[in-house]
Amino acid sequence: MFEHRGNLVMADLNCKELIIYIREITDEEKHAHREIEIDYILYGAAELVLSGDIFHMKKGDIILINSNKLHWWKHAEKCLICRILISSSMMEEMLGRRPVNFWCNSVTNSVQDVHQLRVTLNTLIKKYRAAGERNSFSLECAKYSLLDILSENFLLEANEISTEDQRIQQTLDDINNHYAERLSLTQIADRLYLSEAYLSRLFKQTVGMNFREYLSRVRLNHAVESLLYTCKTVTEISMECGFETPSAFNKLFQRNYQCSPSEYRRQIRKRASDAEKSDISVMEKLDSWLKDQAIPEERAQTEVQQIEIDRQSGRPLQNNTISWINFGTMWDLLQAVLQEQLVRIHRTLGVRYVRLGNIFSQSLHIRQGNQYTFALMDTVLDFIVDNGMIPVLDLTVHLKRAYADIGEDLFREENQVPFQDLRDWKVLLDTCLAHLAERYGRESLEEWIFELDESEEYQDICEMFGKPYVPYAALWSTARSVLHRFCPEAAFGGSPALLKNAETIPDFVTGQIYPYSTYHYGKDVYSGRITDLQFVECEVKKLRKMLREAGYPDMKLVITEWNTSISERNAYNDGCGKAAHVMMHLAALEGECCILCYQHGSDFLTQYRDTTEPFVGGNGLLTKDGVHKPVFYAFQFMSQMKGQVVAKGEHFLVTCNRGNTYFILAFHPKKFGHVYYLNKESQIREEMDIYEENTAEKLCFRILNRPERRYRMKTWYMTEEQGSAVYEWRQMGRPAQLNADEARYLRELSRPRIQKQTGRVQDGEISVELVLKPHQITLVQVVLDDGEIQ
Repeated sequence: MFEHRGNLVMADLNCKELIIYIREITDEEKHAHREIEIDYILYGAAELVLSGDIFHMKKGDIILINSNKLHWWKHAEKCLICRILISSSMMEEMLGRRPVNFWCNSVTNSVQDVHQLRVTLNTLIKKYRAAGERNSFSLECAKYSLLDILSENFLLEANEISTEDQRIQQTLDDINNHYAERLSLTQIADRLYLSEAYLSRLFKQTVGMNFREYLSRVRLNHAVESLLYTCKTVTEISMECGFETPSAFNKLFQRNYQCSPSEYRRQIRKRASDAEKSDISVMEKLDSWLKDQAIPEERAQTEVQQIEIDRQSGRPLQNNTISWINFGTMWDLLQAVLQEQLVRIHRTLGVRYVRLGNIFSQSLHIRQGNQYTFALMDTVLDFIVDNGMIPVLDLTVHLKRAYADIGEDLFREENQVPFQDLRDWKVLLDTCLAHLAERYGRESLEEWIFELDESEEYQDICEMFGKPYVPYAALWSTARSVLHRFCPEAAFGGSPALLKNAETIPDFVTGQIYPYSTYHYGKDVYSGRITDLQFVECEVKKLRKMLREAGYPDMKLVITEWNTSISERNAYNDGCGKAAHVMMHLAALEGECCILCYQHGSDFLTQYRDTTEPFVGGNGLLTKDGVHKPVFYAFQFMSQMKGQVVAKGEHFLVTCNRGNTYFILAFHPKKFGHVYYLNKESQIREEMDIYEENTAEKLCFRILNRPERRYRMKTWYMTEEQGSAVYEWRQMGRPAQLNADEARYLRELSRPRIQKQTGRVQDGEISVELVLKPHQITLVQVVLDDGEIQ
């Protein structure tokens, strides 16, 4: 709890970064503090003096007091208040700016709409009362809602803050960050290139007290915290808080509290029981107030999972879900932008296999009559091989197209069939493979992957251009015979239909998975969206069952295309909800006998005349400007997992590497609600509430049977408001286009947040507790030190 004593603000050292308490206010002396303060009048009335201005506050009024602003209450008349203190450091880190200032005052600004803020505060208070002394994840979610509303509606831009205020803010920051050191106004003035006299005058005018008085109060404030919440001696506290001598500390304390530090500690502990009785009276008044409020009922309670981890039980990690990626057509990869993005994905995510389609496209100018040239193909393949990647070449004839919705093209480019008949097909493959074998060597070629899938588009193209249709099995058999002559060990895959004939058994079976089903009613064909969140896992199980029934239970399965949406204009694709869904599938299919090839690497592949803004709802891991979307980090987090799998659940995966390093992958995906399914995917916008519910989830991990050692823990996490590229773009003011510098800037901002902490094994266990916000993705690394604890 934070509470006022005299002219000071004291903070529980174990408090979180947003604290709520209900109290009856009385007249106060002047004070200021680092925390941002929100005061909400529940009953009664009072006057607030803030930076020299007087505001008459009554029931229902809300005011926000920025960090380090001098203020005090007077003429309070049976005034019950909800006070919220928010860590300014946390807000600065979250918003990426210093200082952070807001403007919210319902007394003076009747135009400003505070209705939504008041509703949020009412809900927050109800959850606070229901939680009592217990932790409440529902309460934590409401806190974040409050922070979101503040940053969205009441945040002041940097250019709205005067130069003088910025200088004072820097001075106050120096005091709060270095109060334990020898600190003088001269030092700070020199750092700000100001005269000491000017800064002293400005400080007194703005803060309401001189520099030395304010510094002493900050030091005293921290000393009081230590008195109340630690067992340190008075001498230790005085030295840690920046006082020159214990006697100087005792003298200042006596002047402010009319008793010695030791006596103050005894008095406060004695008053604890009396305070509890007073709290009962306050809570009774709060209950009466709550009865008058129309607050919506809470949704489902936050679930808590307990997970035990024992490194003695594990199996090798099979990270088979992140090593392949689709990167458009052979022609697409001639573009320098896509080459740079692919290299970044390869180096960052460890992707090795690059799948390319339409390798015989007429755009590559491969054939003229009986003459063949593969110069453009060589350019692409040289790039892939030289950067340590392996080509996956899809020999299938496809249209180049992108979907706005299922059954609705965003664009569609015609593609001619590159052969006349089966004999011509063989000549094309013979010529191409002979050239590739000579250029790259047969041994290298045998590491490459080839596939030829059954395609309805091929039949449509044949009809469109009046060319004879060659059955799929004949095309595949011919291609296999050519491949086996030049690279007999190279893997060659195809559609499940090949399993019907013993003469056409592929090295692996291919499949494509998207969240859609096709229904046939007579001659009519209908497509619908699958609502099962685990649709990828279900489809893989169906394919596995089909392989068993066909007599090939050990056949390799490669999902050559998969995604959680087929639309290239769905705002869902840009957010953390997508990342959480993808991470769920990656973790769930780890260890399964299948390979996943994500569709696709970059939104640049599907840019079109409608792509004006940086975020267009494409399916890429990167935006067209190369900004990392949240789904990129789902892959990156998965790529960090190493060693043995020691625990796995619906929303987590845990591995142990070399016995002393644990990796915990955690994610909190949410089901889509009716809003998502009732709208076309291309109509989904970021502001829509497309999910069924938005409760948090708590995962409690217990790592068992560990020696008594110290450990270090590092956590990477991303939420919709922390590290998400779209959120950071909104904070930039939603620029319609990004120049190169702005794209790099946004790329740097769009990163997971990081937290570090240390601890020691207690009773052979390490406890890791994660409270996951909706759509949050998290990676935790726990490293045990080598030596025993001394």
